[in-house]
Amino acid sequence: MKSMSYSLSNIDETILGNKYLTETTIYFVIQGLLTVELNNQHYEISEGNFLVGNLNDRIEISTHNLSEVTGFILTIDNLFFTSVYPQFLSTRFICYSEGVEIGKQESYLEIRKHLCELILTHYSTKPIKELIISMSLNQIILWLVQYFKQANSSEQQIQHELILEVLDYLDDHYFYMITLEDVSKEFYVTTSGLSKLFKDVTGTHFSTYLNELRVSSSLNDLIFSGLSMDEIALRNGFGSSKTYREHFKKIHGESPGSYRKKRKTAIEKQEKEESVTQSDSLNRYDVLNSLYTYTCLPSDKVTKVTNVVQHRKVNILNQTLSNMSHPKIIIQVGSLNELLDYGTFKELERIQKDIGIDYIGVQSLYDDLSSSYRIDNGQHLPIFSMFGKFDELLDYLNKEEIGIFFNQSLATFNQMTELQRKENLTFIQHLVNKLRITNLKKWRVNYTFDSGHLLNDTQTFEYLYEKLNEILPNVQTGVTLPIDYPNDDFASVQVKKVFLEKILPKCHFTSILSEPNQIYNDYENEITDVEKFQEYTYRKVVKIEKLLAEWQLSLPIVVLEWNTLTGKDQFIGGNFFRGAIIFQELLKITMHAESCGFWINAGLYEKYLRIQPMKYDGLELFHNYSGCRPVFFILQFFKRLEGNVLSLGSDYLLIEKGGHYQLVLWNTNYFLPNLSIEATFLESLSIAYHIDTQIIVPNYYQVKQFELNRESGALFFNYADFDSKVPLDFEAHHYLAQSTQPRMKVFDMDVSKRFELDTTISSNGILLFEITPIYH
Repeated sequence: MKSMSYSLSNIDETILGNKYLTETTIYFVIQGLLTVELNNQHYEISEGNFLVGNLNDRIEISTHNLSEVTGFILTIDNLFFTSVYPQFLSTRFICYSEGVEIGKQESYLEIRKHLCELILTHYSTKPIKELIISMSLNQIILWLVQYFKQANSSEQQIQHELILEVLDYLDDHYFYMITLEDVSKEFYVTTSGLSKLFKDVTGTHFSTYLNELRVSSSLNDLIFSGLSMDEIALRNGFGSSKTYREHFKKIHGESPGSYRKKRKTAIEKQEKEESVTQSDSLNRYDVLNSLYTYTCLPSDKVTKVTNVVQHRKVNILNQTLSNMSHPKIIIQVGSLNELLDYGTFKELERIQKDIGIDYIGVQSLYDDLSSSYRIDNGQHLPIFSMFGKFDELLDYLNKEEIGIFFNQSLATFNQMTELQRKENLTFIQHLVNKLRITNLKKWRVNYTFDSGHLLNDTQTFEYLYEKLNEILPNVQTGVTLPIDYPNDDFASVQVKKVFLEKILPKCHFTSILSEPNQIYNDYENEITDVEKFQEYTYRKVVKIEKLLAEWQLSLPIVVLEWNTLTGKDQFIGGNFFRGAIIFQELLKITMHAESCGFWINAGLYEKYLRIQPMKYDGLELFHNYSGCRPVFFILQFFKRLEGNVLSLGSDYLLIEKGGHYQLVLWNTNYFLPNLSIEATFLESLSIAYHIDTQIIVPNYYQVKQFELNRESGALFFNYADFDSKVPLDFEAHHYLAQSTQPRMKVFDMDVSKRFELDTTISSNGILLFEITPIYH
C-alpha cells in the first residue's frame, strides 16, 4: 500500500529476482528465514530481524523456502526522506540486525519497535492512524541517521585541516562550474600544491572527486523530475549535457537516459505489484502476537535517542606505557572534631571501603576540649583526659592505617594564645601515644605562609619545625608554595631567596591550593583567553614540577585542594555536569603529583571555605543526606583501574592485567557553564564512538559497562524529578541518595579477530568497560 511518504507490502514471490533498489527499503521477517544477496554480500534474515537496503543497492532474493517466510517490506519515499534529512542522497545506512555491532543492539530494538508500530497502525482503523504512522516513520529515520549512518570516508580517514575545509567547500559549491584553479584561489594555495595534497590525503584526484560528487547529486533530478539532460547537467555543475553523459557513463556503466528509464520502470512495476488490500498476514494470531511483542521493550532496554552530531572512529594502537598510577587520597574534613559526628564518620567509612583513604586532611586539630575536662581541670581533679573523646576515632585510623595531614596556617598559629599553643602541642603528644608507629610515619604537617609578614612566618615555621621534630622525629614537613596567577612566581626576589635557602631544604614535599573559579572571578575583566583556565590545576602542577627541577629539588607535589571551572552560582554549578573534565584532569595530575585532596562533603566545604559566601561548587564526595556526588564515582572508577597501560589517547585509556582488560572512554567538553541548562545544546555535544583495536586478544568475554553521566550519577540533575515548592523530607532525600549512581550493564562479546564496539557518550560523560575472558 503506497502513501506519499512510504509503502508497505508483504514478503512474497513478487520480490524474487535481481533488481536495483529505488528507495530505502527495510526487509523485516516475522517467521521463517529469508536469504538475500545485497551488493554481493550474503545475508540470512531470521525471525524478528531485518535488513536495510539503500537507494541504488543491487539486491537478489532467493526462492529457497520463500513460501515459509512471513514478513513485510517497508520502503521510504526518497523525497520524503530528503525533506526530513537533506543529506539523504549522499548517505548510506549499514543496518543488519543479526550483524549489528556491540553497543548498537538497543538502537536496533528501537527501530524494530517503531517498525512494528507502523505496521500495526497501517492496517488499523484508528482515527489518528496517519499521525501515529508519521511519528513511527520519523523515529525509524531518526534512529537510522543517529546510529547506523555509514561514516563518509573523509570523516573516517582525513585528518588534514585544509583538505577537510576544501571538502566542505565542494559540498556547498559543486553545482557551480568551479575548477581546481577557483578552489586554489579561494584557499590561497597554488593549483599544483592543492592538486598534489588532495591526491595524497584523499587517494583521489580532485577532478575525479568533484565529478563523482556532481553525478551522485544529480540522481534525484534524474529519477524524480522531468528535467532534460541539459537542465540536469547545469543544475549540478556540468558545463554541458555531453560532459554530464561522459562522466555518468564512466561511473555507472550506462548513459543517464538508460539509467533513468530502468529506474522509472522499476518504480512503476513496484507500485503495480504492491497490495492495496489489508494484509492477509495480519489475520493470523501468531503474526499479530509477534508484532505486539516486539513493540513492548523491557524497561531496561528502553533508550532515549541522543542527538548525535559528531561521529568519531578510534583505532587504538599498542603503546605499552607503564603501570596505572594512583594518587594518594587526602579527604579534607576541616577538623578532627567533625569526624565525631555520626553522619560524617559513616561517610568516612564508606569512602575507605569503596575508594580508600591515605590521609585525613585537617586545618585545625580540634575545635574544643572536652567539657568534662574543663570542669574537672578547674577543680584539680585529673580524672578525664583532655582528648579522650578522640580515642575511638584514633583507634579507627590505626586499624585502617589512615594518616593525618595537618595543614597549619602560620597566620592562625601566630594569633593563638600561649595556652592554645601549649594545648595543640599536648594534643600532638596524645596522638603520638595513641597512634601506631606505622601511622606516625604517615603523619604530615604542611605550612602555609599566609600572614603577609614573611619574617614572622619564617620564625614561626622554624619554631614549629623544631618542636614537632622533638615530639615526632618521623614527621614529614611540607610547605604550600606562594606561587599563583598571573605571574606564576614568588612575589619578590626576597621571598624566593627565603624559600630556597631556609624553607624548602627542610621539606619532604611541596603543596599547592588551586581554585580557578576564584582567580577567574578576581581577574575577570583582564582575562581574554578562558582556555587558559581549562585544566588550570594540571598546568599549575606542571609549572611547579619544572620550577623544582630548576632548583634541583626532588620533592613530591601534593594537591591539597583543587577545582575545575564551574558556574557562578550553585544552581548553574549543580547543573553543569563535569565528570569527564574532572576525570581527564585527575588522570593528568596523577602523572605529576603524588597526592590529591577532596572535601568529604558540601557542608564542611562551605563551613571551612576561606571565601564567603560560597558561590561555586568544589570537589566534594557527598552532598546532603550522604548522597554521592560525581567525584565519588570518579574516584571509584580510578580505584578499579589496575594493570599495565597499553594505550592512552585524548579520550580513551586501555589497561590490561592478567588477560583482563579495562577500557575507559570520556567525552570532554569545555563551555560556558550557564549553557548547561540548555538541553538541546548538551545533546549537540554527544559523540557516537566506533572503537576498533587488535590489542585485545581474541577470546569470548563478559563485558561489564559502567556509565557515569548527567542522568546516571549526577545528584543535582535528579532533583528535577521532584517538582515541589516545599523542601523535600528525609524520605525523598534518602531515595535520591540511594538511586543516584552510575548505570551498569553486562553483556557477552565474542572477539574473533578485532575488538569493535559502538557506543554514544553524552557531554562530559564517562564509560568504563571491564572485559573479562570466559574460559570454556
